This record gives sequence, C-alpha cells and structure tokens, in this order.
Amino acid sequence: MLLWNNTSGPRQPAAAKQNLEPFQQALAELAAAPGLQYKDSSSAGLSKRDITVTASGSRYGTTGYGSRLDRAILHVGGKTFTRRQDSTGATDSNKWAAGDGSSGSADDAVKRTPSPAVLAMQLSGLLDDMADAPSPSASVQRPATVNGTAALAADTPAGRLLITAQKPYLVLRLEPYGPSRSTGGSTEGTRPLSAAMRPMAARDSREDPSQTPTVTEGPLVGSDSQGMDLTPVTGDAVEPMFSNLEKQTKELSDATDSGISLALNGSGTVKCSSGGCTANSGFVGQITTSAKSRLTGGQVTAVMTASFNIDGRSAGRCTSSPSSFAVAGTTVSGDLSCSDPGAGPVFASVEAQKKADAQARSRANGGRPVQYRIPYNAQWLITARALATVEVQKLVNGVKRERDNTGCSKTNGFRPSASLSTGGFHAFHAQAGKAWALAQDGDDDPHSFSNLIPEDKPDWFKPIPPKTALERSGNYLYVVLENGDLVIGKRTAGHINLARGNPVLAAGEFKTKGGQVVYLDNKSGHYRPYGARAQKAAVDAFNRNGLNADGKYNAAWGKPGC
Repeated sequence: MLLWNNTSGPRQPAAAKQNLEPFQQALAELAAAPGLQYKDSSSAGLSKRDITVTASGSRYGTTGYGSRLDRAILHVGGKTFTRRQDSTGATDSNKWAAGDGSSGSADDAVKRTPSPAVLAMQLSGLLDDMADAPSPSASVQRPATVNGTAALAADTPAGRLLITAQKPYLVLRLEPYGPSRSTGGSTEGTRPLSAAMRPMAARDSREDPSQTPTVTEGPLVGSDSQGMDLTPVTGDAVEPMFSNLEKQTKELSDATDSGISLALNGSGTVKCSSGGCTANSGFVGQITTSAKSRLTGGQVTAVMTASFNIDGRSAGRCTSSPSSFAVAGTTVSGDLSCSDPGAGPVFASVEAQKKADAQARSRANGGRPVQYRIPYNAQWLITARALATVEVQKLVNGVKRERDNTGCSKTNGFRPSASLSTGGFHAFHAQAGKAWALAQDGDDDPHSFSNLIPEDKPDWFKPIPPKTALERSGNYLYVVLENGDLVIGKRTAGHINLARGNPVLAAGEFKTKGGQVVYLDNKSGHYRPYGARAQKAAVDAFNRNGLNADGKYNAAWGKPGC
C-alpha cells in the first residue's frame, strides 16, 4: 500500500515504513532470558571483555589487554571485586579484592553490561521512537552476518542492533557506527526522534561521515568498543552460569578491601606451652572515603593470622575468626586473638630437649641448679575483609534464590516465547522440546512483582498527573502500586523511582495521542510483570484515573523463562 503526502505539486508516494517487528520479538526473547553474555574489544584491539550478567544484575567475567583476559570481575550485591588469573584461566594466590587499582575499569565494565531485561527495555523504547522510520532503499541494502550467522540490522541511537535474519529472532550484536564510533557524550543527551534502518553490518569507510549516525544512548556511549556480541543465556547454559556465580560468590569470604589499611598497635603478646600457642594483638586502621561507602553497617571485618616460632623451629600458625569493629570517622581499632593447639607438641619437644641439656650441665657442675628458657615468638598479619561471613552467606543465598526462581531446572525445557492476550487470561506460546502449545496463566499468576535488581536504588522523580498525560501526547512509564495507586512518570524516570523500589501489581509503558491512550504494555526491565492479574491491575488502574485502557493492553513481554 502506498501513502501519499498531502502537499502541493506533484504527489509523491511516501516511503514505506521499516518492519520493526522482528527486532521487537528478539528483544522480547532477550527480556525473558535468565542471563546475557557480552563480548567486546576496543577499537584498537588493546582491551577485551567477556562478561555474563544475570537477570538480577549479578555479573562475572574477565577483562584484559591484548590476547590476555587476565583480570576476573565479580559484581554481586551491588559490590564489585577483581582478582588476577593466569593465562589458563586459573586464579593465582590473589584473593578477590574490592577497590583495587583497576576498580575503575571494573566499574566501567559493570556499567556497560546491563541485565537482559534492562537492555531490552532501553532498545525496545528506542525502536518505539523509530516506528515511522522509512524502509531502506535497495541501493543501501547489503547482506549482514555476525560470526557467520545471517543478520538483520537496525540503526538506533544506541548503535547498530543486529538480530538473526530468520525466526526465532534473537539478538546477536550491538555496535557503533563508522570509523568515528560513538560520540562520547552523556546518556543524559536528547534522544533523536528517529533513525534510518538498514539491513547491514559491515562499517564502510566510504560512508559520508556527515551522514553517519552517532551513538547517544546505551552501553556504547563514550566507549571505544568495536561492538558487543550478545548471547542470551538460556536452556542448558543457565545452570552452569549460576554454578559459576555461586562458586565465585562463596570465595568472597576471603575477599579484601584495599581501601582499608590495618596495622599492629604495639608489639602484641604471645604465650606458648605444651597446650599450644596463643597470640593477641591490638590494631588500628585507616579507611578511605570510597572504602567507607562499601562498608555494611558502619563496621570493618578484620582477621589476624599469627605464625609461631619456637626456638627457631616453625610451630604452625593460627587465624582468628572474622570479627567486626565499629568505625569512628575514618579510623577503626580493636583486638584480635587466635590459638594453635598444634604448636603444643613442638613446645613439648623443645622443652624436653632444653630440660635434658640443663640437667646434664647441672650434673657436670656438681648438682648446681641450671636454668633454661624456651624462646618463642610470632609474626602477625592483620587484614581487613571486604565482607563479613554473614554478608557472604546472604549473597550466596541470593544467587541460589535467583537460580531457583528461574525454574529452569524444573520445567524440562518448557519455556515461554511470544505472548498475547486472550480473554481474561494471559496466553503465551511455549515450546516443550520441538512441540508448540498454547499455555494460559490463571490462578498461578503472581499477585505482585518485586524489583529484580535491588542494588538499583530509587531516586527522586516528578510524577505526572493522568490528566496531563492525556493532554500532552507522548510516551510515559507507569506502575500500579500494591494499594492500587497509579503512578506516572516521563519515559526516562525509571520504574524503580516511580515505585520507590517497592513491589508493584503492574508496570510498563504507555502512549497517548489526541487525548486518548493508544496502548499500554508490560515492558519493565526491573519488575518484569506478566500474567492476567498484572493486566487486570493495569487496565483497572488506568480506567479509574480516566485513562480508558479497555482493549489497549499489549502483553509485549511474556513470562521470564529459560
């Protein structure tokens, strides 16, 4: 069908619109994925990253320079840790550390690898803005491939998005434009109204720089990345992802914090006998401002290790239980002690030898008493742990909980896909093996939805009255609180801000035009609402506030799956 411009002079057919549906379907699949793997390298090939992020925003992976991925990264519970590893991928003697010299690059890696649903939310919103973008002309169409897979490409303000050319549509890559790559601007910049769409991937040095789009939003802003390969973690890859994350999280029990320096306060005391050795020492410490911000409950967790020596012989060592100490300003102090019963036999052996030597000298001197002494000492090492034992266990439990909530080990390959609404139920096509069926959520649908990324804290935003949203045509965010209240904000406000981080009955986006609601959906990267109850809560809340939403709900994202 041709659309004609209503202008004077000869009529010209309007350009056909680009078909964005394959890209939206790919993003719907991404939003439901339990995890996402990012792989990218800098434009000069100097640095590389391989990071996997879960739906809740926990991350693990490696970074490095040249061909070496020699620094491991772990981000869990809102805290980032790094450590060195050798060329085989095995970790060396270094423990996980918070706030070390490369924390800046680690924080940058975390910032540029959003969770699957958050990335899908951002890219989907950009595609919505491009709904009127013209279809590319045949002269600019070129075949695209990503690692040998045929692809379709769309130029967005976040970069060139590439997806599989055939169904099921899946995301493959996000890359910058042309030789200039991204603009390096702030994500606060104004979003372009639309951008050209092209099924192409290769950057062409012959492109006119003045016609080359620029990156103004998303994880590529300000980056020198050549592009990010995107691999959703689904199916059989889900369990290994959580196993790796859980294993590394458990290792945080020995993690240190370079922003906390502890030193002995005095010489300490040590006492040895046939029952073993005991060491006690006071300590004082200084805490940097950044390290203080990482503390939980305003306390520092410290551990002392003492190595014993009896008459020149090694007598083992002991490590104190991790203990927490209150911080006063930027200082901390306390006392630690530990004991090593294993030093007892060494002491007894030395004592027996010393006693025998003394008795021999006494006999040689006509029975005169001969005194003897048993010298012993200890070397202390006091370190600050980045996390208390109870904190580590909470993080481990959080990983286990997220793995259990995916249901991936319990569904036997049954995963949701493209969703739709039928009557009073939320329906979605689900695949079990190779057979497709129509499943419906009813009484088992959740009543409410919690923030999936609790490390993201709410910030201030300006709520928008429903009447204003109707009068000012545009795109908005909404949440329905547990008390049924409808909260509306501008599209960049963020759902956790609208809900103040609290659970919601429904959340998503909606569009108004000409004093009416055009549609509302369930796209929310932080809450991922789904099901008949969420749909009813949203429609009812809109209707109560004078925003007629009957028949306008779009269950764009299905139930999170495997």
